[in-house]
Amino acid sequence: MGYGLAPDAMREWGLFISQGITDEEPELFNEPGLFLIQPDSTIFLEVLNSMPFGRPKLDDIRDGIDFVDEKGLPARGEAS
Repeated sequence: MGYGLAPDAMREWGLFISQGITDEEPELFNEPGLFLIQPDSTIFLEVLNSMPFGRPKLDDIRDGIDFVDEKGLPARGEAS
């Protein structure tokens, strides 16, 4: 879990960056991102949000991980 990232780190991860619009929000902050990293440091799953809603439910993520693990499925999206 990561938080408190500097803007350069937010950009490195490809996160959407927002500017605070209320006194309660920081001047700049990143919108939600979820990354599942494999033991070899490659990305297995990447979910980026441009708004604070629409986050995947953790139970759904867990069930998905169990499914691909049981089926031996590879990560997807690496075709060029």
